[in-house]
Amino acid sequence: MDLKEKNTEILVLGSGNILFGDDGFGPAVIAHLTQNFELPQKVQAWDVGTAIQEILFDLILSEDLPQELLVIDVMDQKLKPGKIFWLKPEALPRQSSGFFSLHLPPTREMLLKLVKKGVNVWLVCCQLKQIPNQVQPGLSRPVAKAVLQASKEIYKILIGMKDFPN
Repeated sequence: MDLKEKNTEILVLGSGNILFGDDGFGPAVIAHLTQNFELPQKVQAWDVGTAIQEILFDLILSEDLPQELLVIDVMDQKLKPGKIFWLKPEALPRQSSGFFSLHLPPTREMLLKLVKKGVNVWLVCCQLKQIPNQVQPGLSRPVAKAVLQASKEIYKILIGMKDFPN
């Protein structure tokens, strides 16, 4: 990772699989941010697809860490589809089994390790409408609308017009 070389203070990771409906929210937000806004030099925004855990693992092992980490993903919290909400890693449920897979969403434990290393970690989440059981690209209408809202909120934080949520 070249975070130190590029003086990265804020790393934004869009997580998800664009082939499975609303799971493509994270990559869609990264695409919208990078195509429609001029990001500050201190910011890197990466579409990490389904490789989120590999990236987090690399960060945990790295000495070159960002000050802030935003992970963008969908989540099912039984809210209105398309609702944007921000979470700290402590709010995520503990992993109930010893099972570990590099293809699962970011785990609480991995994110908390980064917090212990001094990184301010936020999850920018969107309430999904549905994730299909088979390949079906494309976001649902409410989640597609949420891409614009999340992008604007994140951009305002990245340029210092807005503080991180409390």
